[in-house]
Amino acid sequence: MIAYINARIPFSKQDAFIIKDGMFYEVGKKHKILNHSVSQIIDLKHQTVLPGMHDSHLHVVGLGMQMQMVDATKHTSIASFLEALKAEDTPVVMGRSFHEAQMRENRMITRDDLDQAFKDRPVIVYRACGHMCTANSEAIKQANAIDGVPEASEDIDLKRGLFKEDGMQHVLKLRDVPTLDALKSMILTAQRDLLSKGVTSVGSDDFHVTKAPYERVIEAFKHLDESGSLKLNVFEQVNLPVLRTFDDFLKKGYARKQYGRYTMGPLKLLADGSLGARSAFMKSSYHDADTRGIALFDQPTLETFIRRAHAHDMDFAIHGIGDGIIERILDAKEAIDTPGRRDSIIHAQLADHDQIKRMQTLNVGAQTQPIFLNSDIPIIPERLGPRSNETYLFNTMIKSGVTTTLSTDAPIEDTNPFENMYVAITRQSIKHPSYPPFLKEEGMDVYRALEAYTKTPAYFTYEEKQLGQIKKGHRADFLIVKGFDEENVESLLNTTVRQTYIRGECVHEEDA
Repeated sequence: MIAYINARIPFSKQDAFIIKDGMFYEVGKKHKILNHSVSQIIDLKHQTVLPGMHDSHLHVVGLGMQMQMVDATKHTSIASFLEALKAEDTPVVMGRSFHEAQMRENRMITRDDLDQAFKDRPVIVYRACGHMCTANSEAIKQANAIDGVPEASEDIDLKRGLFKEDGMQHVLKLRDVPTLDALKSMILTAQRDLLSKGVTSVGSDDFHVTKAPYERVIEAFKHLDESGSLKLNVFEQVNLPVLRTFDDFLKKGYARKQYGRYTMGPLKLLADGSLGARSAFMKSSYHDADTRGIALFDQPTLETFIRRAHAHDMDFAIHGIGDGIIERILDAKEAIDTPGRRDSIIHAQLADHDQIKRMQTLNVGAQTQPIFLNSDIPIIPERLGPRSNETYLFNTMIKSGVTTTLSTDAPIEDTNPFENMYVAITRQSIKHPSYPPFLKEEGMDVYRALEAYTKTPAYFTYEEKQLGQIKKGHRADFLIVKGFDEENVESLLNTTVRQTYIRGECVHEEDA
């Protein structure tokens, strides 16, 4: 047993704890903790200790994969980004995280831009939202040679080389199918980043990120767990959008299966697109375009997936951004009405006040990303017009009794939980500080933001009695951080992680 004393634990009167067998054996005041017989005493010298951060929705494999691509966030002009792409020597050049609002040109990168830099190599660039990409002529030519690219489609603009939602698969098939070793490398790359940011648990959508068969992804996580290399607690959000593939998953008994630190979680469906790509499905047309976006499932199919998940003791965690698709998800939930389920909508970004009331009534939670405001603040009025004032209502969700978590959707946004909390509290964009806070009254307080990142996500994984708090009987997942001051929200921008512990093991230590 190891005693940690002189800890500063925000929102707690306790200042010491004992760890035994990877659990918090005792938490209390120092003088009581020192009455126990322990093998070691570690004096934290009043450093701040927080529960491990639980990012309830991201993409571990996608994060690892995109960390190997050219990062557009490091550039402020299309010209500069093109120069970085030209430095790559891979057969297919891949770029990521492009956001028009960050670029001097204030527009999406196009086929013509890429063609000017690349004549004979395929190039594909993901928009920041992950719901749209741009391809050059060579990429389109090679994709067309494989099995054809439609001349016209609601999710393809060949003239500009833009591909949205399902249309993206026409060019993304140029990517190699990752081997088992490549998948493991992606997972470990992502894990290093997450642990350095203090993230100890994740809800992760990994099956639909690459072209690898879903069982190969499971095998990669299993191998890493068996070797002791997987340190994160990973709850797979099962994204198998073809019904026969989901049936195969269920038939093989994978539902709720656990492999050490890797656990099969809820059904995940990508039901619509993103605000930035104008593919989130709306009740009415966008303010700046004659489209309502894209609904990726009709109502009967949506209900079929949910019924089969519930029948196998699986909740749903469905991606829903537009108010149109949120309405459909709630209608499906109401029609099926399976008691006791811990279902949720991932994002719930444009849920209006009436829909939030329905979420509370139907016991549908929200897995939200305040950090999206960091990038989206400049485009919200353009896309939504007057409808802007009823969006990103995350504090209203919490106050209304909707179980609400904070997450990053990485690699869509950076994995830093403290920046995410800063935006959740201030409603201020870090990238665009000249913009005023967006619906400032929707900012949550520090306590609620921290709870939504630690304690609350454990509800969706059925581990609320053992995960998410510095509390006796809980797993010893905790952080030692510097710079955090719950009385000064600006401190979140300078908070860094000194040490990350999972089950009492130090899995990350800041460089001296």
